[in-house]
Amino acid sequence: MPQVLSGVTLSLAAFLLFLVEPLVARQLLPVFGGAASVWIAALLFFQAALLLGYLAADLLSRRASPRAQALALCGLALFGLISLPLAPPLALLPAQPPALRVLAALAVSVGPPYLALSATGPLLQSWWARTRGAPWRLYALSNAASLLGLFAYPLGFEPFFEVRTQARVWVAGYAVYCGLIGVAAWSFGASASASASASASASASASASASASASASASGAGAGSERAWASLVLPGLTSALLLAVTAHLTQNVAPIPLLWVLPLAAYLVSFIIAFESARPPLRRIWLPLCALGLLWLARAASAPAPEHAWRAIALELGALLTVCTAVHAELVRERPAAANVTGFYLRISLGSALGALFVAVAAPLLFRTELELPLTLGG
Repeated sequence: MPQVLSGVTLSLAAFLLFLVEPLVARQLLPVFGGAASVWIAALLFFQAALLLGYLAADLLSRRASPRAQALALCGLALFGLISLPLAPPLALLPAQPPALRVLAALAVSVGPPYLALSATGPLLQSWWARTRGAPWRLYALSNAASLLGLFAYPLGFEPFFEVRTQARVWVAGYAVYCGLIGVAAWSFGASASASASASASASASASASASASASASASGAGAGSERAWASLVLPGLTSALLLAVTAHLTQNVAPIPLLWVLPLAAYLVSFIIAFESARPPLRRIWLPLCALGLLWLARAASAPAPEHAWRAIALELGALLTVCTAVHAELVRERPAAANVTGFYLRISLGSALGALFVAVAAPLLFRTELELPLTLGG
């Protein structure tokens, strides 16, 4: 699969994923206002949809042939295109709590295309690993494109276009993505067929070492299960911290519309820093910074509302960035073999969704006061 095609398709999918979040949230504003619960519910939906996309990518990469994977992703992308245009049905569930109405409106309006875009990143990286080798820098590239999409809305879309025009531009971008994914799928099918014919000639020598490999994998089974556990728990901690800091900033520091974009940006930057290099970030640098960040967040959680809101926001964002980068650096150290890339990303997404579920759903039900940030710091 050509390098430029993979990078462009992956970047466009990630860009559209994060551009649609503030775009749809902007359409929800006239009905629900800027309450923190609305933003938290929206973030919960997008993380859950991302999890479903990663699950679909993992199942396809493990159980389907290259041709079936390509056809399935193309079909999912086209189904998402048919379900557009982008217009949340705000009249859904009128008697239900706002958070439930937000989830239902997002599922109907953006669910199918978001699912296709979510599955694209892991599958493309799996295809890359099968034909070209380690795909980890592509993960940093996708997060960089996500960050660009996140800021493209408040800086390039919202000030200049009305909401309908914004939706039409996004739909046009999604149509371009569908064309690119079709070309990428065709290219992968051709590359996979060539690789399969080449590997068939080497199957005899590979079978000779099967018994030795089996014994080695049995002796390393304990370490493998530990890595799987770490790649689930570490993203859960940073996801919970992201939502807890977001809730604290929007409720206790400054109720500014779209303020939740800034913590999410810091979260994405931490992934870029951690995965950009072949080697993980140095512990001797990031662990002390992580400790300082945790101390600052603990202080902010117990302090009254600050007088200088933007300074408090900047300091909390810096603390969030350092903590998440240090944790994601440990996540980089748990990377599996390139062949298992979709399972690794699935565990990251599952852990992130569980962390978000704790902050958005469990904490408000279990505690009468705002304890999400202190509890997350304690974890």
